[in-house]
Amino acid sequence: MPIYEYVALGRDGGEVRGAEEAIDRDALGAALRRRNLHLVDAKQAKSARVPFALASQFVAELSRLVASGIVLERSLQIVGEDSRDKRLAALGQQLRQSVQRGQAFSEALRRAGDFDPVLIALVRVGEASGQLGTILESLETYYAGRATLRKDLVATLAYPIILVAVSVASLIGLGLYVVPVFRGMFATEKIDLPLGTVVIFMVSDWLSEFGTWFATGLAALIFGFYLALRLRPALSARLQALWLRLPFLGEVTAKFEAARALGVIGITVRSGVHLVQAMELAQQALRTPVQREGVEEAIRQLRKGVALPAALEAVPFWPRLAQRFVRIGNETGKVAEMCERAAVLLEAEARTAVRALVAAAGPVVIVVMGSVIGFVVVSMLLAVFSLSDIR
Repeated sequence: MPIYEYVALGRDGGEVRGAEEAIDRDALGAALRRRNLHLVDAKQAKSARVPFALASQFVAELSRLVASGIVLERSLQIVGEDSRDKRLAALGQQLRQSVQRGQAFSEALRRAGDFDPVLIALVRVGEASGQLGTILESLETYYAGRATLRKDLVATLAYPIILVAVSVASLIGLGLYVVPVFRGMFATEKIDLPLGTVVIFMVSDWLSEFGTWFATGLAALIFGFYLALRLRPALSARLQALWLRLPFLGEVTAKFEAARALGVIGITVRSGVHLVQAMELAQQALRTPVQREGVEEAIRQLRKGVALPAALEAVPFWPRLAQRFVRIGNETGKVAEMCERAAVLLEAEARTAVRALVAAAGPVVIVVMGSVIGFVVVSMLLAVFSLSDIR
């Protein structure tokens, strides 16, 4: 149930503020009236999103402690007292206090922040089955795989991004500080400058006069586009659908998304979660609205008794490899195992494709940026040689 932050008036007319869990605003008002409080205002509290790195570290530490035979409350106490990360320590202390008050661990997690729904669902399954330690070990493996994928992508994309940034900064520095020096040298000389030099002087003058305005306008445009995507989900959905239709990048994105969804289905079904609930969790893991809508339709088909492979045909841009493994898992009764295998293979294919793209793009960026900088240098030297010939 959602948590509401409310403002109420007591019998003496004094203002009372607080937070309470309720199904809706009317239920909250009824609960407050039973305590002789009159509801004035209430809004649903927004839980702070728990960063992926923090959740991953928390699961890893807690899993190792519980696997060592330490009871949950004591494990949370150790996390809260011994962790060097202040956020992790605060999280451990908060969860321990909630467990001490009699809350279920899954409920304490739900109230502590906006955790990954997969984490909360699997912890709930572990509590019900008495296999919390085993579930935490599975979650540790799941989060470790996600973390490795993120680090791999960051490491792969860092080089071309830094290369482009340094090259662009070098060109801007040449245009703003180096070229004007040469411009001053030729200001008093009446010579016919090479066309390349004239073009470079024009660009340098434009940067000096309008560069700040251009940078400000570009930043405002990017920020406005970001706000439009946040405030208009329909626009974001259309753009993401267009992205998925791109020949290479769309295919790689679809593989990453399918791997994420299949990984969630695999770990949840293997842990004892019903297939429909596993699909609902996989839907929340997807980041592309068009595919989330497809999974929602697949869930409706599952509830009607349709087999999983047939239901997943409703998901757009679903990779053939994923569909093939799901079909095999459905035929052999090993849905969880086949989904996890498909997730691993799809991630591997997508990583290989990204590495190949970066490997091909690196030399292209170097050649293009080197050619532009070389053009600037050669144009300046030709102008200097022209000046020397006159003298």
